[in-house]
Amino acid sequence: MSDSLTLVLFFVLAGLSLIVGLALYFDRKRPQKKVEGLYFNSSVGPIFYNIEGKKGPFVLLIHGLGGSSYSWRHITTELSNHYRVVTFDLWGFGNSSKSLNKDMTLDNQCSVISELIHYLKIESFHIVGHSMGAQIGIWMKLQDERVQNLVAITPAAHPNLVSNWFTRFKWIARWTPLVLTPNMIRNFLVKDLSDPASVTDEIVEAYYSPYLNPDAHK
Repeated sequence: MSDSLTLVLFFVLAGLSLIVGLALYFDRKRPQKKVEGLYFNSSVGPIFYNIEGKKGPFVLLIHGLGGSSYSWRHITTELSNHYRVVTFDLWGFGNSSKSLNKDMTLDNQCSVISELIHYLKIESFHIVGHSMGAQIGIWMKLQDERVQNLVAITPAAHPNLVSNWFTRFKWIARWTPLVLTPNMIRNFLVKDLSDPASVTDEIVEAYYSPYLNPDAHK
């Protein structure tokens, strides 16, 4: 292949990459849909939450990595018949603050949740956590006497899963907004859910929309 042809191909590929990158960038400038709920102004910024049910013990539902309070939408209705159910978006996820004004450690994540519990004047509560949320729930149960019972669903508790080595690659977050697409989210959901046919455009949008904010990738 001649040097001139190689140069032409280089500029063509570079031009296509630039066009795709700009298209994805401006697509992410779309405003996020307004989601019904409340906000608590924590030490790391606004935390999005909801409370369903008017009687019974409090139950705190903590979602997993890449999820949000939306992940519990089919469960809260059932639980709210017997409990006061608190759902919220973890710091850095969903509609909650993406601020990194302090390190997002396990202790600091739990501290933000404790702020919310204090703000809501909840004296005791149960926790149901999934994956990363279960890991956070375990950590809270070990150090917060207000936690009465804990249900940990597939907790990310193995040392190899929670090692700090992963933070060495946080620079990748500069580029992930260019590659994370609704179709990628759809493929993840189709593989994860027991009924792939249940993955609708609405569900894909709910999981994808938080990542329109580039700070969510960090």
